[in-house]
Amino acid sequence: MPHDKVEIGAPSQSDVGSVQTNHGSHIVFFSESYEVGDGRAKDFYRDVLPRLANLAISEGRELVVKLHPAESASERHQMIRQLLRPEQLRITRLVTGRLQEDLFQHTWFAVTVLSTITTECAVRGIPCFLCKWLESWPYGYIEQFDKFGVGIRLDRPEEISDIPQRLSRNVSGPEIQKNCWQPIAPARLKHLLDIGGEDELVRQSMDGAKINTATPDLRPKT
Repeated sequence: MPHDKVEIGAPSQSDVGSVQTNHGSHIVFFSESYEVGDGRAKDFYRDVLPRLANLAISEGRELVVKLHPAESASERHQMIRQLLRPEQLRITRLVTGRLQEDLFQHTWFAVTVLSTITTECAVRGIPCFLCKWLESWPYGYIEQFDKFGVGIRLDRPEEISDIPQRLSRNVSGPEIQKNCWQPIAPARLKHLLDIGGEDELVRQSMDGAKINTATPDLRPKT
């Protein structure tokens, strides 16, 4: 489709607040249903969660694992208990259900493999790290997120321990947030949807002809 036929407009940002990430108490891992893409969730968790838990311990934070609605909480809970040591489990919490704004407000930084949650973090000024070595899609999404500053690419599990140092060099400016979220003006949305046009068509029909509003008889004829 020609680019001049496509227009992107987001809702108002009135409900989306900026986050003071330096003061966030949570390291959030946004999990996904990796089995859908033939991934092995336990292998993914083994690469990421112990390292994030160690980081949370050393930095005095809490590790939050936010599950996707398609994931089984009981299965993931059992998996986490198998992979983490007792001291790591003490600072780890599993979160299910609807994604709440309060979680963002307490997030220091986020980690995921590949998810649209990256843009949700970007519009709030939250750094989001992407696990490139676990990506299974061949379309270069992580490269694009990294290129435009929306997400921060990690190429190896060992790089997780360097995240605090990378945060000190990462600057998420307002232009990145603007690129991810461009609200559409109400007047423009009304024009695109032609709100009121349908009502006008109905009015003209009523002026030009009598409309039969009786309920049709659908009973079979005998």
